[in-house]
Amino acid sequence: MKLKNIIIPLVLLMLFGATVCAAEKSPVEVKVKPGANAGVLVSVTSIAHIVTIQDVKLNRGRTAIFNSSPQLPTILKFGQSVTLATFNPTVQEVEVQTDKGSWSFKFK
Repeated sequence: MKLKNIIIPLVLLMLFGATVCAAEKSPVEVKVKPGANAGVLVSVTSIAHIVTIQDVKLNRGRTAIFNSSPQLPTILKFGQSVTLATFNPTVQEVEVQTDKGSWSFKFK
């Protein structure tokens, strides 16, 4: 009886601990680089087997995207990218919405 009272809470604690420690990793990488006409190019690359990019917001939606290749939403396989262009010379934050969740990336 005492062994049962010790083992069950211990097993529950291990399961709960594993769940809390297993933080999800972003399925994409984001890179920002200077583009033509003093603008910026933003590349979103899949690091997952497959991911659907549903939307991308620059600077919390305050910076317009004038070109996306390919168009969004798009499905990316591992290593494939979507490139977005903006005339804004400063991109400080990129939010990527995927079928696996949303992630924010900050740049200086």
